[in-house]
Amino acid sequence: MENFALKAVLHCLTDPQLTIPLYRRLPMQLSLEELKAAILKKAETSPKPQLYIKDFYACDPETKPRVLKNAANDLVKEGKLMFWSSGSTTMYALKNRIKNEEAAGGI
Repeated sequence: MENFALKAVLHCLTDPQLTIPLYRRLPMQLSLEELKAAILKKAETSPKPQLYIKDFYACDPETKPRVLKNAANDLVKEGKLMFWSSGSTTMYALKNRIKNEEAAGGI
């Protein structure tokens, strides 16, 4: 049985009609820079001024949530995004779209 499986794999690797390049079989995730650009575009075009990290998941469904969160945090470090807190939840927003609660007579 083991020999048959090995032969099948070798056949797939050597027969040009059976092999399909890996990049055509698997959806590709965005590069880090492309992902950051997609996050910024989502933050600019979203009707909501503040976004949860899960709101950015649609930017690239192939990217793992931890990678996406790290990219969003990098944008905060670069000063392109800011954290916004409602008191119970931390969200992301562009500087010019963050609600200023103090100026509005809140907090």
